[in-house]
This record gives sequence, structure tokens and C-alpha cells, in this order.
Amino acid sequence: METLTKPKGSPVLLDRIDRLAGCAGHWLLIWDGEPERDCGHQWHQSPDEHLAVCFEHRWRGVSLGFVPTYCGYSDYATTGLVGKANFNCLIDPGFTPDPLGGVQSIGYGWNGQGIVLDVLRVPLDVIETIEGLEAYPLISEDEHSRLENDAVAELWGENISDRVRTLQDLDLCIFAARRDSTDREHSARVAAALALLNDGRGSAYAASLLSAQYGVSLRQARRYVNLAALELCNDLNPNELDQLATLSLHRLELIAGRAMDTGDDALAVSASKAHLSAVAQLRRAISAPMTKFRLSTAYTKPPPDPPL
Repeated sequence: METLTKPKGSPVLLDRIDRLAGCAGHWLLIWDGEPERDCGHQWHQSPDEHLAVCFEHRWRGVSLGFVPTYCGYSDYATTGLVGKANFNCLIDPGFTPDPLGGVQSIGYGWNGQGIVLDVLRVPLDVIETIEGLEAYPLISEDEHSRLENDAVAELWGENISDRVRTLQDLDLCIFAARRDSTDREHSARVAAALALLNDGRGSAYAASLLSAQYGVSLRQARRYVNLAALELCNDLNPNELDQLATLSLHRLELIAGRAMDTGDDALAVSASKAHLSAVAQLRRAISAPMTKFRLSTAYTKPPPDPPL
């Protein structure tokens, strides 16, 4: 029976290989910068056979790669979110600097990815990180928590009504269905309200659409609409605001007139009430006294003239 002998090489290179060999993972060949993807044939627990191929080709166009077990995820792997969090940390150049391109990704499984470390180019601190995973198999608690929150949010859903029904089915308190929106969600909802107002939708109708779209209460939807209205009028000068108010009043008059012509008394009454309310608000705004600023009346004695 033929026994493979590890070829001799650089002590630094062999030290890298020995350190990675003590970690959980597989070995494969990297041809012209591309890792082998035939995992059933090419991946080995020992680097000896692949290392012999590298020495045979004098490392020209071929290199030795290590795939750590705890830095990947797939449909059949058992690493779960831990492997995905480690993968994200190592593949992100902002988190793991990789000036020589020694950290690569490889796809395996139905929807999985893993990390391949090129033993010639991988930074030493990355090798130390992989060794540390044998004691505690997680690189970043923050990244793992982020993935957990994303997974829970995806399962939990955005619609409050669905959450309430789920909690009722589980005989749990329905107040747990409430979730305060993040800054990004809040900005997106105000932007959606602004788009509705720009399209000519009324504030009440826009609030009802937002309530149905995001699964929030009608009161909360009105808050989004009010913020959008303030943003809509923020850059307008007094003349433009007057024109906008005149246009709105004219639109209400047209709605009331057309409703009366078609015999829709309910709509005519609603439009007339809205018109009167708008006129009353404009009158209050016009007749409101201007804010008066009172200057300080305290008298301060001026300093004496300098001596001549």
C-alpha cells in the first residue's frame, strides 16, 4: 500500500497549513483563482494529496484552499445562522481586511455559501480567527443578533392584524403585536404619504390607504399624513401657500357642485362641510396675531471713556 508523504516546503507555508489542519473543515484546490466546486470528489480532510499537486505544478496556476466548517451555511449544514454570520464577517472587507485576496467565497448545497482560505494569501489574523472558532464558534455577536432579528421579523410579519390573530390563537397578550417602527420605516411611510398627497389624494383617503398598506392604526396613519403635509409646504413661500389654499378651496367647490348635479347629496354635504372648515381655518390663520418679540428693557450703563 502506497503511503503519501507530505512534500517539503517553506516553513512559514507549512506552519500555516498545520494550523489550519487543526481546525474543522475541508481542503480543496484553487485553479487559476477559482476554487474547485466538485465537493464530493475534491474536498478532503487532509491536505497532503492536494499539497502534492501544488508542489508538482510549482504553485503555478494552482493553490491550496481550506474551507472552515463554521464559516458557511447551506440547506444541509448544521451551522445555521452562526455559519452565516461568520461568513458575512469574513467576506466583508470592512470587517476583515484582505489585501491579497486570500479570502474567497464558494457556493455549495442548494442555497449555501462558504469561505475558502488560500493558504498563500490569507492574512495571519484570519487564520487566528479560524483557530479561535474551535473554542467559540462565533466571530461577531452583533452580526449574529442582526441575522436573528431579521429572521424573527420575517416570520413575525408587518401586518398588525395578522399578529393579533396569531397571539389570540396562542392565547397570548395581543399587546405584544405592537412594534414601533424604525427610523427607516418611519421615513418610508412619510414618503409614501407625501407621494399620495402629491397625487392629489385627500388627507383622509391617504390615511386610510396607509393604514391598510402598513397595518397601522388610522390615528398613526394620520400622523404620517400630517408630517408629509408639513414637508409638502415647508419650501413654499407665502404667495405659493395662498395659491395652494385657493386651489384647494376651488377643488372642494367643484366637488360639491358636481355632487349636487349628479344627485349625490351625501358627497355634496361632505364637500361643503370640508369647504367651510377650510375657510374657517384660513380665517383663523389670517386673523391670528403676529408673534411679538420684546426686547430687553434692562439698562446697561456704557463703559467709561478711556483716559486721555
